[in-house]
Amino acid sequence: MMLSAKSNRLPLNLPHLQNCIKKDSSAYEEEFKIQYRQYESVLQILMFNPSYLDKEFEAVITFLAHTVPCYKEKLAQFPEQIINLLRNYSTGLHRDTRMACCRALMILRSRNFIPLQNLLPLFFELSKCQDKQLRSYIRQNIISDIKSMNKKSRNEKVNKELQKFMFDKLSNHQQEMSAKFALDIMIELYKKNVWRNKDLVNQIALTCLSRSTKILVTSLQFFLGTDEDPEEDDSSDDEEVKMEKINQLKETLKANKHNKSTRKRQKVLARVKKTVRSIENKEQNSNINFSALYLIHDPQTLAEKLLSYVESTNERFEVKLMIMNLISRLIGAHELQVVNFYSFIAKYLQPHQTDVTKLLQYTAQSCHKLVPSSEIEPVVKAITYNFVTDRNSTEAITVGLNAIREICARNPEVMDEDLLQDLCQYQKYKNKNVSSAAKSLIHLYRLKNPSLLSRKDRGRPIDDSLKRTGSVSNVDMEEMEEDDECSDMDLETDSEQGSYSELDFESGDYSDEGEDEEEEKEEEEEDEDEEAQKMLNPSDKVRLEDIERLYKRPRHDKESRLATVIEGRDGHELYGKRKPKLNEKSSTSNRDKRRHKAFGMIKHKLKRHKKSKTFHEKQLESKTRSLKQARLKR
Repeated sequence: MMLSAKSNRLPLNLPHLQNCIKKDSSAYEEEFKIQYRQYESVLQILMFNPSYLDKEFEAVITFLAHTVPCYKEKLAQFPEQIINLLRNYSTGLHRDTRMACCRALMILRSRNFIPLQNLLPLFFELSKCQDKQLRSYIRQNIISDIKSMNKKSRNEKVNKELQKFMFDKLSNHQQEMSAKFALDIMIELYKKNVWRNKDLVNQIALTCLSRSTKILVTSLQFFLGTDEDPEEDDSSDDEEVKMEKINQLKETLKANKHNKSTRKRQKVLARVKKTVRSIENKEQNSNINFSALYLIHDPQTLAEKLLSYVESTNERFEVKLMIMNLISRLIGAHELQVVNFYSFIAKYLQPHQTDVTKLLQYTAQSCHKLVPSSEIEPVVKAITYNFVTDRNSTEAITVGLNAIREICARNPEVMDEDLLQDLCQYQKYKNKNVSSAAKSLIHLYRLKNPSLLSRKDRGRPIDDSLKRTGSVSNVDMEEMEEDDECSDMDLETDSEQGSYSELDFESGDYSDEGEDEEEEKEEEEEDEDEEAQKMLNPSDKVRLEDIERLYKRPRHDKESRLATVIEGRDGHELYGKRKPKLNEKSSTSNRDKRRHKAFGMIKHKLKRHKKSKTFHEKQLESKTRSLKQARLKR
């Protein structure tokens, strides 16, 4: 009776039946036929009514997908039936039924019963359905499947077939959803270091001229964002495996430390160390994450097409900014000659323009030594006339001077001697931000071309060897003020300063503080050397912080003060509170209850402190006490 009852419950418990079939398929063939007949009946209903929903159909179809290896002959037509059902009734099926069929196909794909090349056309058709969960599931499974295929060894033949299919979908402009779906998969595979060839990058580069805003923005973000966070390219799965192996190594080391050392434990420890070492070597020998901009075949043609596109497009200004950013990055990275770009961007360089600091950043990025100085001079003059004037605010003047400094760091020949001397006059400006920006420009030309500066701004002479290495330790922003003062002072003051220092030394007013000061000076000199090296060899990418740099914080307005107050309130409730209860559900004490009662109810329980009595009060008390005693004696 017990065996019969257990066999009757098997059709209802499909995971248990599935496990039993894997152990002995012939013994449970009748139970399998029951589930297969149920599947066929539901499949016929779906042929006539695709929107029909059977809650048990998902469990049955998952059960059949897992048991295909055990009954290959009987389930030979099962994959084709599921594919035909999805292909013919993709939009009419209920979303739960459609998701169950896709999961069954992915189970069959994981067991290599269906090649991925046969599933991709179906999945791209299903990507047109208005089901966001289904699209994300299909995209994640395609990416993980291709990644697992290339994990141990790369099958170039299969990769070329898959890439050709993706390229065909991407180039089909009539089907925007399929092109966007293929673009997302290709970008994700590039970031996960699976497909990193030049053909993939150049196919994505063609979509930068797409008329679809979604495809255009996605491709622009790919080219502008691949070199910002290279650490994100590592997949989370590899990090989890690495952390798991490191934790295993720590546990084995701890076990060997406290337990007896045996051969088996030594072998386990050596095996774990070898796996951790292989993971670390794999990370060290991984390919350097070059930006995708450097893999483009013809950057000159692409930059010219992008410039003509941004001049004629009616896209939002944010999209135009991204296109201008990509053009400037292409010009700076490949040192291109796109002369019309400077005249195009110069008309946007106004203080009231939206995101003008970004436009100044793109202008500086597009400058390099091979660009004729006659093409960049109008841009520098436009920045000078629009920003570096007394009628503008101090922030606008500072931003303008910083932008001119970044442009001149990449092409020093664009600066005229008269214009440079006019800009140097701002080093004595009353605002510290403006004066510091002007001094940074003087510091740049002290390294690049001191002959353009006036004699008092040149500072001390610098050896050519120091200039080449960038180890310039005698040029500092603060020393520039001292150099200006020393140029106006007589030799007598210099001798007096020297005598004072000798007197101080003879009197013995020195201690260990001098060593600390020397260490601080050495650190400052190292920082100066780094800054000088950056000025002598600027990168092709300009940071927005270098344009918006303010050496002195501006005064707080009402909004900024309120923001700082709100920020300071974070975690305020953790301080100044009584010790919390160990159990939140426990009752409160009588002292806590007394706080919520009226004063009349607890007045008699208050402990009053005795006050010190005056001499008169003590006299009255002694008098009343003596009177009471006299009455008692009577």
